[in-house]
Amino acid sequence: MKHFFLVLFLLLNGTLLANMREPLIHGTVGSRPFTSEFVDILHEELNIVIDSAFETASFEVIYTVKSSKLGEQIPLLFYASEYLDDFEVFLDGKRINDIVIPSYDWVNEDTLFGDYPYFFEGYDMFYGTVDFNETSDYETTVTFSDFIYFETDISEGEHEFKVTYTAHAWTDFSNSIQEYEFRYSLSPANYWKSFGVLDLTIDASAFNQPIETNLGSLKSGDINEVGHWSFEGIPVPVLEIYYHPQISSTAQFFLDFGGLNLALIIGFIFAVLHLFWMYRYRRKNPLVKYSVAVIVGSILVPGIFLLVWIFSFDWFAYLIGPHASDVSGYRFMAIMGYPILVIPYWIIAWGFDRIDKRKLAQK
Repeated sequence: MKHFFLVLFLLLNGTLLANMREPLIHGTVGSRPFTSEFVDILHEELNIVIDSAFETASFEVIYTVKSSKLGEQIPLLFYASEYLDDFEVFLDGKRINDIVIPSYDWVNEDTLFGDYPYFFEGYDMFYGTVDFNETSDYETTVTFSDFIYFETDISEGEHEFKVTYTAHAWTDFSNSIQEYEFRYSLSPANYWKSFGVLDLTIDASAFNQPIETNLGSLKSGDINEVGHWSFEGIPVPVLEIYYHPQISSTAQFFLDFGGLNLALIIGFIFAVLHLFWMYRYRRKNPLVKYSVAVIVGSILVPGIFLLVWIFSFDWFAYLIGPHASDVSGYRFMAIMGYPILVIPYWIIAWGFDRIDKRKLAQK
């Protein structure tokens, strides 16, 4: 018996941890840069090329900027997460090699980023944060160590910065079917002195499944091939490119029907069979005080109901295929609820058997 409770504890512990984990696999967090008070971004060209598996996407962002200050400076401050290894910056066609990843061990951050006064308003100067990506779904709080930057000697006037990196998709498995997306925050432009036109191109020609975005209607092209958008201002706080996998009609039917309904139907069938067994058993054993059919059936029928409900998750996952999510973290509740089902079911079965026994005694 002690081994049984040990196994039960381990199962509960595993399912509790599975249920508590965040239902999201984080991908690349990319965003527009923060600009110094001496730089205006006149034009932004964003080109996104999605791979054939919707696992990675190549980002190329070209900024036409105008600097009102000459000399050594930090013109752009990039938020960098999950793409540091291949993050490249080019100034007027020449690659910048000295890209710095900040850490908390420096001093005088306010001097280093003195051209970014909005970073030093309303928070601790050493462990300060900036909030962006504020939407109804999520928001991101970043610190200095989340940024990368470079110092370069630029002249007054117009320049072109080009940034390239590879992004990894986000995976949301909070529902039965996993969903995938790429994210790119546009909201840091709220800190810019001014901004002009954003020309956006999404090339999904290598991926042969339908995708969606939160950008609205295209200016030209095909969203599932090569689509083009153009905006003046910030169209959305966070650009999102979605992929919702398609599943078979059979899988969709069972998902819509639900595991609980499936368990109720099968449980009802076995309850009817149990009632028939009780009837037959009492006819053969009219004087027996305790009905074996009542006892065994009262243990088995609630168990069958719970097992069908538990394993319906695996059945649905099999029907869905490789894009199935494990959303069965609450399975442990079935184990906890078993005695709650057994007791009332046994009382009902015992009541039926008692009535049947009295009827037989009166004949």
